[in-house]
Amino acid sequence: MAGITSLGVGSGLDAESIVTKLMAVEKLPLTQLTTRTNTYNAKISAFGAISSALSTLKTAATAFESSKTNLLTSTVSDSNVASLTTTTSAAPGSYQLEVTQLAKAHTLSSRVISNSSEALGTGQLTITNGSNSFSITVDGTNNTLAGIRDAINAKTENTSVKANVITDASGSRLVLTSKETGASNTISITVNDNDGNNTDAYDALTNTSPGLSQLAYTGGANNLSQIQAAQNAAIKLDNVSLSFSSNTITDAIAGTTLKLTKENAGAPATVTLSRDSAGLKTLADNFVKAYNDLRTQVTKYTAYNAETKTASALTGDSTVRSIDRQLREALRTVPATVTGDLKQLADIGISIDASGTMAVDSTKFDKAVTNNFANTQSILDGYGKALKTTITGLTDTNGVIAARTTGIKNSIKLLDDQKERLNDRLSAIETRYRARFSSLDTLVSSMQSTSSFLTQQIAKWS
Repeated sequence: MAGITSLGVGSGLDAESIVTKLMAVEKLPLTQLTTRTNTYNAKISAFGAISSALSTLKTAATAFESSKTNLLTSTVSDSNVASLTTTTSAAPGSYQLEVTQLAKAHTLSSRVISNSSEALGTGQLTITNGSNSFSITVDGTNNTLAGIRDAINAKTENTSVKANVITDASGSRLVLTSKETGASNTISITVNDNDGNNTDAYDALTNTSPGLSQLAYTGGANNLSQIQAAQNAAIKLDNVSLSFSSNTITDAIAGTTLKLTKENAGAPATVTLSRDSAGLKTLADNFVKAYNDLRTQVTKYTAYNAETKTASALTGDSTVRSIDRQLREALRTVPATVTGDLKQLADIGISIDASGTMAVDSTKFDKAVTNNFANTQSILDGYGKALKTTITGLTDTNGVIAARTTGIKNSIKLLDDQKERLNDRLSAIETRYRARFSSLDTLVSSMQSTSSFLTQQIAKWS
């Protein structure tokens, strides 16, 4: 008899269907494990959405915290003359600015030498600039303009002077420039010439080995040329004359940094500091939207449909309740840094209704900004810091969301291990079922053949 190649072929029984249905029953535990895995993955996805919403709220809260540096807008009517930035102590106001002189750095140049590698004399240069003083030794290894330049720039004690060699068709020059502007940063150079003649004449065309004395500069008759005198910035602020060593001026106008870029003598520019009420309202609106978006995500993933008796991914989850509790606590607790009669966000028009939705009362907010500017500033800064700290604790690597997500991932791993073992067991069960039904199929087929033979023989006898 030919071998059976497919279950039921020999016997006519639907053995394949029987095995399939038996295995469907055997696989019910695997289906349950897969359902649990999908549930856990849905929780991870939900926590990811809530974590993202928390990060957005943290950004909005941080903008509150940094609002102290953004509460004023500053403008200069002629932006080519100067720019202005504000700090927390700046106050609204208007000023007339006239820049009569920019601060400049002292610059000296040597006379022309035929090339930067021409040998000079040897000795010692002592360079003083402001409070910085240092000396370099010039010997046979560095007694060229390039060598002296490199020695100056490499000197550890040199914090104030930079040296360059500049070359054109006529030859090369050593140029020394103070790193700082201002009259107090004048460069002076004294020379100790090894040949004992500190007044060596110098002629780039005839003297092939001039002494170092040409590099002296003490502010009077000298062998270095002054290209740019050291000078202070001179300005008039509301017609009051002021002098500064730098073009970056701090607190000439309280709480500001003024950067001068162009002289405008006789044509004052107007510097204006004004409260940025519109910018503050934008910060408040962004914060409210971020908070409500978070509430939407929380509601979405914790909702329960009573009609269909269907729970969401995080319905009843204790971690979500903890997040909600901590945020509400941060919004209820008045920060210790808040100063003034107004204490809470609700006092400046930012409140939460009975449904948990946050909103801004524009009229109340604008009134608080107009009448209690510093107090409003204090409230925004205080609550911004408090919420930033709270959300950081919730979302960082040691926070409750990370801990909960890690726990869920560990549970998924355990389920995966169980599914792997169960799949191995199911494979063995199916092999046994198929072996038994194959034997049954063979037996029934054999019996049917015998029955057919006997029926034929009996028919012949009859």
